[in-house]
Amino acid sequence: MLKKKRENHLMKLKKILPLVVLTITTPSAVFAASCKDYPARPGIEVIETNEGGIKIKSTAWVSVPINDTELYLDSLEEAEIEAKAKIARFLSEEVASKCLDEKTKRLTIDVSHEGSKSINYQKVKTTLCSIQNSSSALLKGAMKISDCYTPGSHVMVSVGIKSTTINKANKLSKEINRSQSNSFNIFNRSGKVSPVEGKSNIKGYLDF
Repeated sequence: MLKKKRENHLMKLKKILPLVVLTITTPSAVFAASCKDYPARPGIEVIETNEGGIKIKSTAWVSVPINDTELYLDSLEEAEIEAKAKIARFLSEEVASKCLDEKTKRLTIDVSHEGSKSINYQKVKTTLCSIQNSSSALLKGAMKISDCYTPGSHVMVSVGIKSTTINKANKLSKEINRSQSNSFNIFNRSGKVSPVEGKSNIKGYLDF
């Protein structure tokens, strides 16, 4: 799926590339917001909550070489898919291999804590091991929590899962299955580059 999106991305680039000359010969707007101060880097973050549960945050980075609305939106979607895929790979590969060894009390991954308490690595491992076989169900509970965009450079998207989002997803999935229907969107490009201002949604990441 990601491969097909990248191919579509390249096709769109070829269509609007001749217009880049026009955009660089005109004064550029000053974009205040960007990914410069984004609180996360690409990868996985495991956090032990004050209630004894865990949260997993995943961040992905996707290039946006031209500041164009459609390319920006496509890159946002691709980054969200990749961030969710990182969680699936993390659980099915890194965590699964450690769970097979009962003598391993600690996972060789970085774990932080919301508060000032010391981290209960054994409990974190037990929780991760209990969910590692249910990655598909977990991803239904994964929600986009924040994103940022540096114009003409890249986007970053973070998704997160925790017990509350997983439970909500299980309930909603039944409703979605009953009402789901096929739909599609038609994009009518005018052949012009449509710039987008930079953005950085830091609060969403910190509040999750």
